[in-house]
Amino acid sequence: MPTWFRPGRARAFGWIYWAHNLGLAISLAGGGTLAALGYRTLFLADAATTFLFLLVVAWRIPETSAPATVQAGTEPRGFGPVLRDCHFVLFLAVNLLFILPFFQFQVSLPVDMAQHGLGPQGFGLALAVNGVLIALLQPVAGRVLPRFQPALVLCNACVLVAAGYGAYAFCHNVPEYALATSVWTLGEILYFPVASALVASLAPKGLQGRYQGLFSMSFGIGTTLAPLTGPQLMEHFGAPVLWRSCFGVGLLVAFARRVTSR
Repeated sequence: MPTWFRPGRARAFGWIYWAHNLGLAISLAGGGTLAALGYRTLFLADAATTFLFLLVVAWRIPETSAPATVQAGTEPRGFGPVLRDCHFVLFLAVNLLFILPFFQFQVSLPVDMAQHGLGPQGFGLALAVNGVLIALLQPVAGRVLPRFQPALVLCNACVLVAAGYGAYAFCHNVPEYALATSVWTLGEILYFPVASALVASLAPKGLQGRYQGLFSMSFGIGTTLAPLTGPQLMEHFGAPVLWRSCFGVGLLVAFARRVTSR
C-alpha cells in the first residue's frame, strides 16, 4: 500500500456511493408513485427533502477551514496547478476512457434489449440487479477494499466491467442480461469508491476541491460523449460490435491502470 494513499477514504466514499444508489432506487420507486398523484406533489416532495438535507448539513456538518500550512493570500489560484500535475491528468484521461463504455447501460442497452423484443419492463428488471447488488455488497466491499493496492483494485474493476459489457453481445433474454449486468456491477462497486479516494489522496492541501471538481468533470464529459459514440456504433455496425468494442476498451483501461500505477 503506498504511504500517500489513505485507505479509510475508500471506505468513506464507498458508504457515500452506497447511500447515493440506495436513494436513487427509492426515488425511482417513490417518484413514479408521486407522479401518478400529480407532478405538483412530486415537485413539492422534492423541495421538502432538499430543504431537509440543507437542515441536516447546517446542523451536523462542521465548516471546513484552510489547512494550517496554507497562509491566507498564498493559496494557489485557478486550475493551472492541477493541470500541471501530469500524473493526475493521466488519471483523468484514463478515467474518461473508462466512462465511455460504462455509461452505455443508459443509452445503448435499452435499444439493444428492444431489438431482442424486450420492453421497458425487461430493461427495468435487468438493471434492478445493479441496485440490489450495490445495496448488498458495497458495505462489505468498504471493509475489504482498503486491504489491497488501489491500482490493483482499479485494474480488476475494469476487467469486470469489460467482461460484463462484452457479455451483452451474447444475451437474448432478461436473465442473461441480468447476469451480464451483475458482472459489471461488481466492477462498479470496486471502481468508484477507490477512484474517488485515490483522487483525494493525490490532491495537495488547498487543492482538494479542484481535484475532485476536475474528476467530476471527467464524468460529465464522458456522459456527454457516451450517447454520441455508442448508438452511432450500434446503428452502423450492430449491437454485438458495440459490446465487443466496450470489452476491448475496458481491457485497454485495465492495462493503462496497471501500467500507470506507479
